[in-house]
Amino acid sequence: MKQIFSYNFNLKDIHDLDFEALYKYRRRNSLFTCVFTHQKYIYAFRDHLGIAALYYRFIKGKWCFSSNPLDLITQNDTINPLGLRYYLGLGTFKLHPIVKGLNIVPPGAVIKFQPGKSKPQKIYQYIINPTSLPSTVTTGYLVDRLEKIFIKAIERIIVTYQVGLFLSGGIDSGLIAIYLNKLGVKVNAYTSAPWGKLSSEIPFALTSAQIAKVNRHYIDTLDSTNYFTLFNQLFDLYSLPHANTSSLAIANLFKHTPLKRETQVFIGQNCDNLTGSMPMQNWIFSLSFLPKFVKTMTKFKGQHWINDYIGLKTKGFVDHHPFFDRYYLPNKSLNRIQLLTLASQVVTNTQWASESFVQPLLTHNILPANPYWDMDLIEWRLSLPYRYRFSFKPDSLTKLVLDKNLFQHLASRYLPPDQAHRKKVFLSPKTIADKPKIFFTLFHQTLAA
Repeated sequence: MKQIFSYNFNLKDIHDLDFEALYKYRRRNSLFTCVFTHQKYIYAFRDHLGIAALYYRFIKGKWCFSSNPLDLITQNDTINPLGLRYYLGLGTFKLHPIVKGLNIVPPGAVIKFQPGKSKPQKIYQYIINPTSLPSTVTTGYLVDRLEKIFIKAIERIIVTYQVGLFLSGGIDSGLIAIYLNKLGVKVNAYTSAPWGKLSSEIPFALTSAQIAKVNRHYIDTLDSTNYFTLFNQLFDLYSLPHANTSSLAIANLFKHTPLKRETQVFIGQNCDNLTGSMPMQNWIFSLSFLPKFVKTMTKFKGQHWINDYIGLKTKGFVDHHPFFDRYYLPNKSLNRIQLLTLASQVVTNTQWASESFVQPLLTHNILPANPYWDMDLIEWRLSLPYRYRFSFKPDSLTKLVLDKNLFQHLASRYLPPDQAHRKKVFLSPKTIADKPKIFFTLFHQTLAA
C-alpha cells in the first residue's frame, strides 16, 4: 500500500482491505479521509458523516484528490447550478460539486479507481444503523449508559494531554471539559461572548471552567459592531467564501487568544442536532403528522416531510439531497425522529456547523475533536424509545418537545440545576437578527469574492 492523501488516518487500520470492519469497528470517530494505492488500484474513502471533505477529479490523465475544492478548480470551469444552490442554501461545498467535472466522495463511502476506466466504482457504503432498545429500560440505566459511551467517545480521540476547547455556557462543551479533566487532560478553554462583557455566556462558562478545573480560560468579547473588521480574516481561515456568526466568533478567538498554538481543539457542536432539539426539528416533527392535503394548502408542497425540512432549512434553495433520498428515505424501519435526526446529520445542521468549526483548525494544522460525532453515541441515541426523547414544556404550542433530557440528567450530576437545564450553544443565532444588514452585506461580499 502507498498513501496518496490522508487526514487523521493510519493505513494499518485498513491493511486487509476490509472496509466493513473499518467503518463498523476500527474507526468510530467521524473525522478522517484517505486515498491509497494497492496493486494497480486507487482507493478513496471518507468518514461516516462526511465531516472531513474529500474531492477528486481527472486532470491531465490522472486522478487528483484534495480536501479543498479550490485545489481542483480552474478558471475555465463551469459552475454547476445545483451545486451552487446547495452551497447558497447550506453554506458548505461538501454536499454537491460546485463546478462541473469536480466529484465528491460521499460520506462513509469507499471509491475504487481502476486503470483504463474513466468512471470509478463505489465498492462500499456505510449506512447509519440504529438498533432498538426495550421500552422497559429506566432513565437511570440510560444515563449511566450514556456516560460510559460518552467517556469512550472522548478517550478514543485524545491525541495529546493538553488540549483546547471551545467552551460555551451550555452543557455540551461543559461535559467535555469535565470528562477531559477526569481523564487527566489539561484543558485550555476558549469562550466567545457574543454580546460583549454583558454576555449571558460568561457566568455559565466560568462555572463550567471552575468545576472542570481548566488549565487556562480565555474569554473573548465579540461586539457585533466589529463584524466588518473580522471579515477579511475569514478568507485566511476558510480559503473559501464563508460568513456566519460562528465563523466570526472563531476568527475573533484566533485574533485575540493563543488558540492557534494548540495541537488539538475539542468542539461541543452536534448534541442539539443529534437529539432533535433544534427549534426547526421540533416544528417539522410536529407538522409531519399533518395530512398531505392540509400541507398542500400551506407553504409546504405536500412532498415527504423530510423534503419540507430541508427546504425550510435552506430557505427554499433545495428541498432534497440524492444521498439521503437513496439510502435513508426508502428505509421503512426508520421512525420519524430517526429520519429527522439523520437528515440533520448528513445534510443540514451538522454539515454546515462542522465546516464552521473545523476548517479554521485545519488551516492552522490543529486537529479538531468532537465526541458528538462518535458513531457509537449517534447510533445509541437514535435507538432510544420515544418516551425518552421528549420533555414537557408548558410554554410550547405542542407541550411535548424533542429534547436532550438524558444529556441534561447527565449534566445534573456535575453542574448546577439552572445550568444543566439551560439550552445554549457556542454562539447564539440571535446575533444574526441583531444585525441583519451586516450579514446581508457580508453574504454579498462573500459571493463577490
